[in-house]
Amino acid sequence: MELRQLRYFVAVAEAKNLSRAAERLHLSQPPLTRQIRQLEIDVGARLFERTSRGVELTEAGRLFLDDARNILDLVPRAAARARSAHAGQIGRLDVAVFGSVMFGRLPQLLAAFRAAHPGVELVFHTMNKGDQIQALRQGRIHAGFSRLTSSYPDMASETLQHERLLVALPEGHALLQRKQLRVQHLADCPLVLFASGPRPNFTDVVFSLFERVGLRPTLSQTVEDAVTGIALVAAGFGACLVPASAAYVQVPGVAYRPLAQASSKLLDVNCIYRRADGSAVTAAFVRMVREFGRQG
Repeated sequence: MELRQLRYFVAVAEAKNLSRAAERLHLSQPPLTRQIRQLEIDVGARLFERTSRGVELTEAGRLFLDDARNILDLVPRAAARARSAHAGQIGRLDVAVFGSVMFGRLPQLLAAFRAAHPGVELVFHTMNKGDQIQALRQGRIHAGFSRLTSSYPDMASETLQHERLLVALPEGHALLQRKQLRVQHLADCPLVLFASGPRPNFTDVVFSLFERVGLRPTLSQTVEDAVTGIALVAAGFGACLVPASAAYVQVPGVAYRPLAQASSKLLDVNCIYRRADGSAVTAAFVRMVREFGRQG
């Protein structure tokens, strides 16, 4: 059974006459008649009855007409969906995130991508950067967002944003009298640190900042993420060094000050993806990450 036979069948059914259908199809009648007979053989049922006026559908023919029209309608839709998939307009994108990266420009990026690609289903996963790399290699996710990423030969990355480093302090703390802090100001201040996954991690950043000025931080608590660290600051456990985006978490009793010695590129938020990923959806997403990254 061929698509052209279905088109011939629908034309004959609508015209109720082989001659008129042949004219509509720009065919002579004999080959059209042969194709209809062959279709009836392939289907295994008589689809038309001849009448004095032309032809009429049999009961089998009436049922077959509905399905034939549906099949013919699906052909252009299937082609359109294939073109959309090729252009990255439809499909599924699995994205992994962790911690405070969700408080920066990432929500704006995701909103823009959804608006531009409404046919793409976005699915989110919470994973630290070590788990993200494993999930990327296994094909369970298409992209991951994290900081302090290592270089892997099978992975590529795009920088979404640069972030300053802030010091979260409990309200009323003496250091809040300063508009900007230096590492030396934190020499005697208990610190809440968060590791943020496998090394190199955020704890390494803090220790390196202190080592540069010949100091060692005084640890109060070690937690898994910035949000928990900020909550402990509010509870009076000490100060916590956090990415600037973490300040979006408005916890009562906490204020922030910038840290002078920290580079604005110290805490880049990067999008990681497989170099060998041939998905058009992933490619479209990475292009948008790159565009956002160029905006600063």
